[in-house]
Amino acid sequence: MESGASKGVVFPEPRDPDLLSSPSVMAMLAAITDVRNLQLAAQTSCGFAGGDLPLAKQDELRDALEKLIEIRGLLEEKEELVKEITTASGDLSDEGATKRALLATRHEALTEKVSERSSRYYEIMPCQEDALASSIKAFDQVDDVNVEITRLRMLSDIMETYKMILGAKRALPTQNPLEYCYHALQVRLAPLLPADAERQLIHRYFFGGLRSSDRRQYRISNVFEVERRGETQRFNDLMVERPDLKAMQTHLLWHGTKRTNLMGILSQGLRVAPPEAPHHGYAYGKGLYFANVAQKSMNYCDAPYALPIMKDGKPDKTTKKTREVHYMLLCEVSLGKPTEVTTTAAWGTDPLPREGMDSVKALAVHNPDPRGSLVSPKCGTMLHVGQVMQTGVELPYDRVWAKTEPNPTPFGWYERNPKFTAETQDYLSKLVADKSFAVGTTHTVSTTGKDREHFVQYQYEQRTIIIELVSRDTSDSTEDDDKADTAPQKAGSGAWCEATLKVTIRPEDGGVAYSYSVKLYRNTLKSSPLAKDFTLVEPALSEYAELVVYKEAQARIRYVVEVETV
Repeated sequence: MESGASKGVVFPEPRDPDLLSSPSVMAMLAAITDVRNLQLAAQTSCGFAGGDLPLAKQDELRDALEKLIEIRGLLEEKEELVKEITTASGDLSDEGATKRALLATRHEALTEKVSERSSRYYEIMPCQEDALASSIKAFDQVDDVNVEITRLRMLSDIMETYKMILGAKRALPTQNPLEYCYHALQVRLAPLLPADAERQLIHRYFFGGLRSSDRRQYRISNVFEVERRGETQRFNDLMVERPDLKAMQTHLLWHGTKRTNLMGILSQGLRVAPPEAPHHGYAYGKGLYFANVAQKSMNYCDAPYALPIMKDGKPDKTTKKTREVHYMLLCEVSLGKPTEVTTTAAWGTDPLPREGMDSVKALAVHNPDPRGSLVSPKCGTMLHVGQVMQTGVELPYDRVWAKTEPNPTPFGWYERNPKFTAETQDYLSKLVADKSFAVGTTHTVSTTGKDREHFVQYQYEQRTIIIELVSRDTSDSTEDDDKADTAPQKAGSGAWCEATLKVTIRPEDGGVAYSYSVKLYRNTLKSSPLAKDFTLVEPALSEYAELVVYKEAQARIRYVVEVETV
């Protein structure tokens, strides 16, 4: 909401005690309710050019959404029909010709329906003409419809937020507009005092997670405790529903967001992208993404807000200077038992999270030392305030593979360099975890599906892949892996081998078979001694970890941190 002072308008004093005693909350509300943020969101997310917000009634948006869903259904029916036509094209009989004619008639009818429904949609939601004023085309791809559905949902969210600002303007004669927005957001914001122990802990958490070269660029000017209506109850209900989650420590994690999103997040909470949203941008599936290092989340904050300089608790009207701030969220997140992945895992092709998975942790090069983690006395969640160190150098790999060269040495280059990707390692890890897979027994990789592709570069000839469990040692394993983050072993002091396997690849045409051995090491540094002829296979890691949950109830906003550039 634009400042009233800039237009010569005198706002009534707020009556809410939370706002009367908190000018910093008022300044934050003025920043996030600025209508220019919504205009920018409409331009960047919904493709509306110009400064005016698109005006659309909610019933019109609902009607348009229903038409898009109908169009998507017709296009899906067309896709299935095309498959039938392709199959029937190989039938050269008279019956085949008759069937193809019927299918072609159905296809033409569906095409006309899609065209007619598209026209009806554009009557409700006119699209912007391009620079060449080209004619509007009917939807012809399901993906295009999904993109439009996503755009429409974003527009609906923007309009809901805009209605809040319009309501504040209508209430202006009798109520401070920022107070109106504060109540409409249904959120309580309470600033923590600089001497508050929790604020000091957050200060340590933030700056400990920045590169040393970046620490002088920022200061924490405010920390607001957040209580969204219904969010705590939703979180607690999940803990009752999932006692296994309740039994495990929750984590206080960072979430960076664009300035165009913050008002909507405070109003509606963090939300998982809907099924029809495009999959790009979600490396580990559609979920809520967090970080345990502030540097990672700062990268998701875009242009800063411009806030007035404060003097004696009020905006200083003697200067036109402003201070630039970013707002970052600290959320309490119930990770449960995370599924650990690397950046090379073929996850982006999987549109849905795997069944039975609590969360995902994308392993990283730089991580906070888990021995320095603390539990907040105030909110009871774990903060990763340990010194950020390099995995494999200062912090041990929890699990890492080592392998030998193939023996005997194959003739071809691809055979001499068999695949050992993240998928290969995941396949072998599951075998090791299977307690029924006993030492001395073998497992033959399925000849159907894509399992064999994890082991060979090209399948220009058939191969049989046999995996033998040579040895298994669980004597040094952590008794409770769920507590591994809170009770880590000393870095590099307890390196041990959990299992040794032998992978044999045998050509089915009678060619020479070759094999190589692999070992799964635990709590290992790059400098740790390995068995003879074994070389460490360094995993492909991102710079900083990402932690992802797939249920909105697994996270609740605890704090908004105001980070000021200096």
